[in-house]
Amino acid sequence: MNTKEMSSILINKTTDDQKNSLRHTYLNKRREFSITAEAEIADERICSNLLKSEFYVNCDVLLAYYPLKKRGEVNILPILSAALNDKKLLALPLCKKSSDGEPFMEFRLVSSLDSLTVGSFSIPEPQLSSSVFDPSDKEPGKLRTTVIVPGIVFDREGYRIGYGGGYYDRFLARMGNTNIQSVGLVRSELILPSLPHDIFDLPADAIIDEKGVFVCRHKSSLHSFSTK
Repeated sequence: MNTKEMSSILINKTTDDQKNSLRHTYLNKRREFSITAEAEIADERICSNLLKSEFYVNCDVLLAYYPLKKRGEVNILPILSAALNDKKLLALPLCKKSSDGEPFMEFRLVSSLDSLTVGSFSIPEPQLSSSVFDPSDKEPGKLRTTVIVPGIVFDREGYRIGYGGGYYDRFLARMGNTNIQSVGLVRSELILPSLPHDIFDLPADAIIDEKGVFVCRHKSSLHSFSTK
């Protein structure tokens, strides 16, 4: 192993250690805040801001996830219901192992939230019989797709700290230059000036909190636009 490879390993280890520390700290803070009346109000406004934004209004397909109260996640159930009512295609993640044994996530179309079954990590997931939606395929790739990426905490460049599985970064990396945009939904108290990240971390295209929609430009600054 040469000096450059050794240096890269040490840098990645340091970044991982920083992420793990922040993950633990802010996951606890999020859980504590999530049971307050302020969090309920913030969640309603976050959902409203997304539903009024171009990321929802102009999309044909919404890739999302089922929010878990025990994790203190933003309650995005109103968004999932709205997508179904608005006749958009809605797909939720199904986590499994790939042929080589690596963790793998794919999105499956759902027509009703009542059809979900408890799957990996005790999270409601689509049934195995449901259709796969892969934006990298030719026909689905023509559809305007928005993916809501989960995160415990975000920064002003769109980087996030999730739960450490790397599912979404791998999924987005597979999508390449497809017609897909990513947004993070987060309460404003969990947006930090900056977060540690490495070359495999992909920033969200926009961050939405209870105050508005913030579009990340060139991975270096955050600009707001109207949600009217």
